[in-house]
Amino acid sequence: MKKILFLALVFFCGILYAQTNVTVSLDNDVYVLLQNIGLRGYCSPLSPVKPYTEKYIVEKLEEAAEYLDENFDEERLSAQKKIIAEYLKRFEHEEGLKLAALSFRKEGDVFGIPVSIEINDNFNAELSGGLYNESDNNSFAFNIYNVVDFSGDLGEHISWRNQTFLGAARVPLKKIGKYDIGYWYSSTYNTYTNDKGETAHNDYNKPCDQSPRTVKIFKNYSYLPYGYNKFWDGSVYDFEEGINAGGLGPWPNTASLAFGMKGEIRGVFLNDVIELAAGRINREWAGMDNGASLVLNAKARPFFAGEVIFRPFKWLSLKGMTGVLEMPNRGDMLSEAFYPVDEDGKDTREKLKENTYNDDEYKDYHYFQNAFSIGEVDIDFKYLHLDFGSSCVWPKRFELGYSFPLIDRIVYQNDVGDYDNLALFGNMKIRYPGVGYGWFSFYLDELNAFLTKFWKNTRAMYAFQLGAKLALPEAIPYGTFSFRYTRVEPFCYTHQSINGTPWYNGYINENYSNNGYNLGYYLQPNSDEILLKVDCKPNASSNAAFQYQLIRHGADFGPQSIPGSNLYSELPRRGRGDLRKNFLFDGAYEWSHIWALSGSYKFNTKLPFTVFANAGVIYDYFTSIAGKSVSIYEHEDRFGVNEDNFHVNEGDYTDSVGGVLTLGITLFGR
Repeated sequence: MKKILFLALVFFCGILYAQTNVTVSLDNDVYVLLQNIGLRGYCSPLSPVKPYTEKYIVEKLEEAAEYLDENFDEERLSAQKKIIAEYLKRFEHEEGLKLAALSFRKEGDVFGIPVSIEINDNFNAELSGGLYNESDNNSFAFNIYNVVDFSGDLGEHISWRNQTFLGAARVPLKKIGKYDIGYWYSSTYNTYTNDKGETAHNDYNKPCDQSPRTVKIFKNYSYLPYGYNKFWDGSVYDFEEGINAGGLGPWPNTASLAFGMKGEIRGVFLNDVIELAAGRINREWAGMDNGASLVLNAKARPFFAGEVIFRPFKWLSLKGMTGVLEMPNRGDMLSEAFYPVDEDGKDTREKLKENTYNDDEYKDYHYFQNAFSIGEVDIDFKYLHLDFGSSCVWPKRFELGYSFPLIDRIVYQNDVGDYDNLALFGNMKIRYPGVGYGWFSFYLDELNAFLTKFWKNTRAMYAFQLGAKLALPEAIPYGTFSFRYTRVEPFCYTHQSINGTPWYNGYINENYSNNGYNLGYYLQPNSDEILLKVDCKPNASSNAAFQYQLIRHGADFGPQSIPGSNLYSELPRRGRGDLRKNFLFDGAYEWSHIWALSGSYKFNTKLPFTVFANAGVIYDYFTSIAGKSVSIYEHEDRFGVNEDNFHVNEGDYTDSVGGVLTLGITLFGR
């Protein structure tokens, strides 16, 4: 009888779940629930490539509902079953106008093809502030914005979505220093006249006849470290400067008008065997836990790309994607020492203006003209998951080989020239449904040789992660305990400086970033992290979590900053193989202890709304060595790698204790 009722429910839901093929945003808490039901074996293994389509999510929730129906225990599983049922209701699509939810849906036929259009609106307000022992660091931020969501279906297989963001933001950043990232390699800037009066070129192992490029280092004291995810894209309008054609700014340090847009078209064909999509959305690939990917992380900014997914068998899938990355319009690439100077120390930008295609403002967009390609193979069994693949950041040009899913990007680069930023990655996860799973992830940016102590060789640029997730007793509804350790080596996610690639005769930056944010894991290079987290879902309306993080990062500011500790770092083109690293013992390191408690609750009233809060405490301090860090170009004179480190609390490296509170509300929304 229960099975008959369940099948009837599935049939009825099939009518309501008309919108199926667009994806659900990664910030939706349904992903936390899905991970929990997958952990407990309530559904078949989940794909490591996100976001998921509505159809995929509903299928997994229905699998969980059927499992709980067949294995129902009133004392143990009643809360779990109610939660699944509530989430299934959230993905129902009913025709008509719902004023209380600011939602409208219309369905019909066009030439015999079923079509639909749906409009949803939600309003969001977020306030966040931090209080610190140093009052100069006290900070307050706000983000207030509205999202209009247009979506619809075109037949049974194709769906589309557009999300438009408009609001106001103020998120002040404090400048804490600057970081030397190297020199601008160009034959124009490296030429000089020798003693014989002949034109010659500088040795790339020596500094060029120009000031080094630097980036300004900022810190956000209004949020917990790595805790701010901006809703807006590109640029903002500072209200003080006014809204005009030339008034766009890189960051809302003061109250600003902020805006953005995402959209996609997605089709699923041949009974889910082939999935094709194009759009600008947030994604996460090769992630063994939500937000854990080393390759394409949920915290990365969205970019436009075309995707193809091929699932010939339930246990095997092949995925490929190619897109265009966006410039880091944040103002941090423009620095006081950015322009070359002559032998008398005078600014030479007027001279350079005659010899280069760039204008004299040297805007960020000149140097970040990159595309991105990634391919992944997933193999999934009940107790074991394996995936591997490659990715590539490459200057935009008509390079079709990186887009072709049946040719590896690493191999293809050898056919077209060694210019681009290639990487290999792989993951292994071992599951025991109902108990938990553990995993190992590896991201390989570059490797010199295993025979040269690659753990000490600076040119060995890689990241790895060890993690585990365990199910807590069922008395705690969907409770889990998570652990992960992540290490990102110096210069990982960066690249050597490039001057002259096909179609480009000037300097191009090829670091592993989009819109100024890491495409991979959110840590800066030369960092590690220990993360412990306990979370649960008392009911369908609420979430709660507590987590502790220890993040250690090589300083990218101050007199003992360490080469390779910033996403914009670049390896020199000569002498790279001689550089060495020694984590925690080769300069100044920041140690950040972070404790955070978070929760949310959805009120299902006539006017639905959700409130959330996040409260945390941060304790920062620095360790350093007795020696003094020097330029990467002076590697022969660098400090010894066997120095002892000690706690330092002076100058640029001082202790900090603070508390951060973030409060928010979302009105309407599904």
